[in-house]
Amino acid sequence: MNFLQGNGFEVSKIKGLGIIKNVDTGKLPSHFIYRVVKEVDTPDSEGILIGCTNVNSIDIIEKLEKDLDKPVISVTQAAMWAALKRLKISDVPEGCGSLFKY
Repeated sequence: MNFLQGNGFEVSKIKGLGIIKNVDTGKLPSHFIYRVVKEVDTPDSEGILIGCTNVNSIDIIEKLEKDLDKPVISVTQAAMWAALKRLKISDVPEGCGSLFKY
């Protein structure tokens, strides 16, 4: 949160899951992550960040964006986007969210 605020982002709500082992985070079903994201959404938030690299979220990002009417970015999705941009690959995967339109 300090990193985001230090770079000019206002964090309106945050939720940690209290999971210690990264492997346990990877076992969470995407429908659970969907519910968590819906819980942290606020009317004044302009977007949502899913901040764990081991969260199963790529298959729910577009649905969340549609349901919340705002961008939803996961750090894994952002890393994939940045890698494709750096490699100058323009053939991007379908269904990965609005980030891939940029």
